[in-house]
Amino acid sequence: MKHYLILLIIVVLLFISCKTSAGEEEVKIPVLSSKEETLAALESAYINNKSSIKLSYDYAYALTAENSYEKALMVIEEQLASDDKSLRFLYLKLYIQKQTDIDILPLLDYILSFDGGNIDILLLKAEYYLEKGDNYQAKEILIDIIRRDFTNKKAISLLSTIDEFYVTIKPQEEIQLPKEETVIEEEPEVLDPAQISSI
Repeated sequence: MKHYLILLIIVVLLFISCKTSAGEEEVKIPVLSSKEETLAALESAYINNKSSIKLSYDYAYALTAENSYEKALMVIEEQLASDDKSLRFLYLKLYIQKQTDIDILPLLDYILSFDGGNIDILLLKAEYYLEKGDNYQAKEILIDIIRRDFTNKKAISLLSTIDEFYVTIKPQEEIQLPKEETVIEEEPEVLDPAQISSI
């Protein structure tokens, strides 16, 4: 079942890649019956049209889905050589590095150097530090994320696992403010002088 899903995704990507931007030629790939044929057709189209960013991404993505990480990284690096800030290729590279246990911190820092407000990358960096046991660095990043987005449940959840103080923080949407109660001012009870003497 999983292979059919991957094949379906690849075929959909192929159809989408047939429509390219104005500066690129249209690439036509026939509907194929097997995953291997689809990958071979993608590879052939990629080799004949390496300037197509969309086709390069689709091919790298398909290779990644098939765990052909080395070939995927070659395609990704080729595209990053012409545009080293292409987030779609950087994210794919990041995924591959995580899957192959390559240290992702340099790549996270690189992405943050030009996209510093990227909450997803900041969360990955916090998780990286948590995995390495550096709770101080993780806490600093998570606090920064919460300052930017007080409703970020993942950051709050991660922070609450490393610092008891933050266990009580709830996203704004979950905070229930007390309802304003109408205070009825009652007349103070005036005691009967006869009762005062008995007190």
